[in-house]
This record gives sequence, C-alpha cells and structure tokens, in this order.
Amino acid sequence: MVSNLYSLPKKIAMRLPLLWLLLSSLPAFAQVPTLEISGANFRAEPLGFPRVIETNPSTQNLAEELDKLLLFDFGASGLFRLLDRASFLAPADEPANNIIASAWLNVGAESVIKVQLNLNQEQQLEAHLRLFRSSSGRLEFETSAKGGPNDIRKIGHQLANAVYRHYTAEEGPFLKKIAFVKTTGQRRNVYIADWDGNNAQALTQTNINLLPAFTSNNQAVAFTSYDSGNPDIVMKQPGGKTTTLVAKKTMATGVAFSKNGKWMAWAQAEGESTQLWLATAHGKEARKLTQTPFLLNTSPNFTPDGKNLVFVSNRAGGPQLFLMDLEKNAVRRLTFQGNYNQTPKVSPKGDWVAFTARDEKRRFDIFITHLQTGEVRRVTQDQGDNEEPSFSPDGRLLLFVSNRLGSSHIFVSTLDGKVQLPLPLERSHLATPIWSN
Repeated sequence: MVSNLYSLPKKIAMRLPLLWLLLSSLPAFAQVPTLEISGANFRAEPLGFPRVIETNPSTQNLAEELDKLLLFDFGASGLFRLLDRASFLAPADEPANNIIASAWLNVGAESVIKVQLNLNQEQQLEAHLRLFRSSSGRLEFETSAKGGPNDIRKIGHQLANAVYRHYTAEEGPFLKKIAFVKTTGQRRNVYIADWDGNNAQALTQTNINLLPAFTSNNQAVAFTSYDSGNPDIVMKQPGGKTTTLVAKKTMATGVAFSKNGKWMAWAQAEGESTQLWLATAHGKEARKLTQTPFLLNTSPNFTPDGKNLVFVSNRAGGPQLFLMDLEKNAVRRLTFQGNYNQTPKVSPKGDWVAFTARDEKRRFDIFITHLQTGEVRRVTQDQGDNEEPSFSPDGRLLLFVSNRLGSSHIFVSTLDGKVQLPLPLERSHLATPIWSN
C-alpha cells in the first residue's frame, strides 16, 4: 500500500526505484440453475435464515459461533440478501424439518435455510442444514457435517460450501486459506488464516517479510524476506524451515507460481531498472524474460494455463498492465484507461484480471478487465483507498485491502462490488491478502 513505503526503514525505502515496485509485486433433491454471481441479470436471493437450533444446552455457545460464521459466509457469497431476523413471522418453535411457507413468503423470503446442531452419544457435533423453497414449502436441499467441538468452524464452512455448490455447481471457497502481511511496530510478518481471517497464525516472526504467494499445491508460502540483509525470495511451510528460492543481493519481489506447479516468476531490480525472471518452481534454471534498460517490469502473475504472464510496466509511460506470451515472448498492452495501474491478479478461470488503479481524484480503487474483450469494470468507489485484489479459487469473489475503516483492513467483495464486507478479524494494519488455490 502507499503508506507502506513511508514506514519502511530509510535504507530499504531508498532501494525502491518507484513507489509501485513494492506495491505491485473466497446432496440435492432438485437441481437449481447455476448462478453467475456478478452476471448482468443476477439478483441476490432473499433468504430467511433463523438462528441455529441447538438440541443440547451444552452446545449453546457452539451454536452461536456456528450461527455467526454462517451469517458471514452466506452474506459474503453474494448469493443471498439476508433478511432481518426481527421481521420473521414464523413461530420460534417452527420445527427444523419443515416451514410454514406463508409465514416466510409474507416477509419476502424466497428460500429458507435452517441449521440444527446436535450432540451425539459419542459427544460429537452433528450439524444438519436444510434449504426450503418458500413458494412451495418444499425441501430442496439438505446436507450435514460433523466433528469435535474444536471443529465447529470447519463444520460451518463445510455447510456454507455445500450451499454454494448447490447454487453454482462449483466448489465453495470457504475452506480455503488466505495469507497476508500484518504490521506490528516496525515489523511486517506473514500470517496464514482461515478464509475469513480467523485462526490466524504467524508464518514469520522476524523483521520485514512482504508479498506472500501460495505455492501451486498450497503446501507453502513464498515471500520477500529481509532476514539475510538482502531482499530475497524465500519459501516456508507452517512450522517448517525456510528455503531460499532467489538470492541475488538486489531486490527480488512479487513472486508468483503457475497453477501447473512447474514455474515461478518474479521481478528483480537491476540498477535503474527492474526485470522479470522465470525459473522452475524451486528457483532453478532461472532466465530473464524482459530486457528493458531504465524501465520497470513488476508484479508477474500467470494465466491458469501457465502460458502467459500479466505484469506491470512503465514502458508506455506510467505503470500499465501488459500480457506476455511466454512461448513467443510477445507482449501486448492490456490497460489503456488511467495512468497508474498496478497489482494485477488473474482469475483462476482466466477471464478477468483484477488490479488497482488510481482514479481522477487520486484515490486507489479496484477494477477488473476482461483478458479477451478488454472490457473494464469498477469494483470499488468513494470508500477510501482500495488496493491489492486477489481472486477466490473459483474466481467469483475478491479479497482486497481498504482504509475505509481507518486502518488498512481486508475486505471480501463480489466482482460487481454489490457486496463488500470487512473480514471479521482484529483491526490492524494489514496488506497484500492472497487466497490459496
């Protein structure tokens, strides 16, 4: 983020050629038509979701935690417009296995989701979810998940994923991990957390570690580290040793991995320029991709097939997005609007590229551009600075950072920006969120 540069130690900040060098490196009984959440004709479905029902008083706190988690997952999915529980007309003792259809229709609910939490004889939790269609009162879909008391969050995300799959026919993002950088004093460390920021664990506990990226198999996270005294690219598994991938005694940043697990790319400072490099996923057989003296090339990001790189370059003046064909070594420009575009991320589906752009008010916002048509859509506007987008594994949602709440916080958004929610985690100075594959 912009503020990151000015809080770096002076000797490090002096080594950044330009501000944006550092910056740019979420069983069916009947089939429902699959939904494109950000499609032009999409309308979020009004959903009645009463509080989770617990059948054992000892599970009350767990039921409340499950309820809170599902409210967030359902809301963040973009699939639903959650109705105010204060408006519900159905009786509080309405059973879990059916609904009074008229009571839900009268408050505008097109669907109703009920979740019941049980404690079985083995002291295991069993959560059962039922989805009803209000127009008919019919049970349309049901699923269940179980585990120990410590698994309550996993249980909730499993239920949310199942509902997501029911509507979209794609795996939900709610069991995936995210990585991000958290600033504490003068230190910046990489954290790994559940998709919603909960259960965050520090992957690093040293001085300055930046720009995390998951390896293709999600087993490790690579990032730029200053632990050696130089800005090297290293890789680390949770609880494991740190492996150096790139060590050239000049700034190496913005590492990215191809989805097929074969390649990694990064940006390397060379005097007054910054060039892109390509190597095997373990940093071997490195070769330079760009030869542009006095120009900057940063933030490489692979297309899903691994054949192309989207990156940022100032070869056209200010920073713009470009696409490089790795086989032909051919480059074409992607963005023509605005004079300051950066931090690109390619959708896992290979259709859209999300990026940060500075608008006419000199504020930073999130945009997406279509790789084939060049269409540009704006995701955020008039809500502070919004930067550093990352796609969910299914390409339907975005994570990004925003200062609209004061400190820099991580938000989740649909691609059309109609749903934008802050992750329910501790407020802190956070940066560069990335979703696992």
